[in-house]
Amino acid sequence: MSRLLIPTLLLAAAGPARAGELRHAGNFGLGFGGGTYGGGISAKYFASDTTAFQGTLNAWANKNGSAIVANGDYLVEMPDLANLDGMDIGWSIGPGVGLGLETAGSYNSVTLGISGLAGLEFNLNVIPLDIVLEYRPRLLLIDIVDFELVTFGGHVRYYFG
Repeated sequence: MSRLLIPTLLLAAAGPARAGELRHAGNFGLGFGGGTYGGGISAKYFASDTTAFQGTLNAWANKNGSAIVANGDYLVEMPDLANLDGMDIGWSIGPGVGLGLETAGSYNSVTLGISGLAGLEFNLNVIPLDIVLEYRPRLLLIDIVDFELVTFGGHVRYYFG
């Protein structure tokens, strides 16, 4: 936990993104969310006004073993669906990839999956915060081969300018 505290404080010192400007080049959001394979700390960076990269990272350990899960997505930000008083509703589409590494005693596994995603974004203008719901069909390729047509994810992130 203390390893996350210092970077979070440094990002907070950078100041928040201006209200109503979440979906613009250079904005960076940090929070929690889920990806192709698992979830955890979520980050999103707008490379331009119409493209973004998002990822999640999580690691844990207990008496039975340990695991690390990383996900990455490339997003095309589509035009807003609605601009309401205090909130913009947008959406995005794109591909994603997820990797999981797990160790439990003598058991080791690597899981790799790919997904497509369509996300509905509720971008709050009062504070620089997004709440995202994603439809995320996925294909697991390694360790388990499985296609899941109905899977969902989500994110909640605070944005820094």
